[in-house]
Amino acid sequence: MNPGRILAAVLVVAVAQPVATAQTLSNGDAAERLVGAWRLVSWTETLADGTARPSAAGNQGDLVYSVDHMCAVIQNSQRKGWSGPPADLADATLRLTGVIGYCAKVDVHAGEGYLLHTVDIDFNPRNIGIVRKRWFTFDGPDRLSLRIDSAETQRNVLKSVLVWERVRH
Repeated sequence: MNPGRILAAVLVVAVAQPVATAQTLSNGDAAERLVGAWRLVSWTETLADGTARPSAAGNQGDLVYSVDHMCAVIQNSQRKGWSGPPADLADATLRLTGVIGYCAKVDVHAGEGYLLHTVDIDFNPRNIGIVRKRWFTFDGPDRLSLRIDSAETQRNVLKSVLVWERVRH
């Protein structure tokens, strides 16, 4: 047998192997792949008219998963700093915008391709106890996409996807 043909056959088989999607992983395997620290790469919203734009909610963030819990903080990097107490109610309100932060219990539903985040800490206390559904996919070992369930997006947003990259030391 020709060694060149064997190598070519092995390469074809290796290239043809699909990257594991959420649906091909067990709940435990998916939870293990989530574990670690992630940095926000992009947050893109697709609008009802088909146009795509970066989310105004934030462009900088960190996400940490354990096997059954997560915490995320996202901010708009263009937020202005402040010193001293707010000048008035409008100033106080402005200081509170541009930051999203919450921690939640995580339930993995790998076969269906989604996670449930049951919020236990949130920047907005009214959100404690709500369940946030995130559709997930892995793109290799170090990329994670989380699509916000359409029930949670604004009416004019068809799709809202956050792409995360694993933080390696």
